[in-house]
Amino acid sequence: MAADSDCVPASPWLGRNVLLLAEGAIDNSSASSLSITLDYKPDTPVDEVRENGLKLEKFLMEQEGQDYVDMQMGNSADGATYGNVNSPTFVSYTVQMKDGADADKIIDAVKGSARITLAPI
Repeated sequence: MAADSDCVPASPWLGRNVLLLAEGAIDNSSASSLSITLDYKPDTPVDEVRENGLKLEKFLMEQEGQDYVDMQMGNSADGATYGNVNSPTFVSYTVQMKDGADADKIIDAVKGSARITLAPI
């Protein structure tokens, strides 16, 4: 098995910490939504985070079975008022699945183009 340093980047988010969770499901095929996060190193320029975040958003929007994709990056005054403060190098996505759609197809598509850490819910 190749070490991380031996991998050739296939996408702009390759090598980033990516977390993908299927929500509301016993198995991924019946998931109603997916939560995906990109977590860059703190010294990463915000413009780079935004550019690559938008690329992943576009990629997710092109996937079959998604109803909509919500991307959030950085902070807002309203969120800060309630203690919801994130790093400017943290991007999160919610992918709402269409009724009957198989979330595994989107998970597999993302896994095929990025290093993914899957976490049980």
